[in-house]
Amino acid sequence: MPALNSTQRVNKYSVNNFSLIPYKQCEKEPKIELIQDKQKETFLNKINDYSEIIKDSNLLEEKWMEFCDSRKQEYLSSLLSLGKFRKQSLKTEKLSKLVLKRKRLMSLLNLIRCETHRDCILNNIEKYLKKK
Repeated sequence: MPALNSTQRVNKYSVNNFSLIPYKQCEKEPKIELIQDKQKETFLNKINDYSEIIKDSNLLEEKWMEFCDSRKQEYLSSLLSLGKFRKQSLKTEKLSKLVLKRKRLMSLLNLIRCETHRDCILNNIEKYLKKK
């Protein structure tokens, strides 16, 4: 695969070469600035790292699981409306079993997995937010 900063050539069926132009937008005022020097190098290296992860399905799965684990406490506490103490208890396996009840999690899982339930929830939340 060509380097990410090579010449651009795209056709209907594939990307042969391309060039990324890193920029930052609206930091202090409405404008776009090109990212230069070390920041640009760091950005392009990060994109290359992501590209390598995406190419390897095992590595992608591993990184996805790491991401999910890193967000577990935040997402579960939000979905279950947990207070500060209960949110902190999600950090340990033993305490999380006291907070996370199987029946409640199964119900929540059904609401998220079922497309109809999920769409209905999203619709109701969006309607509620429009009224405010």
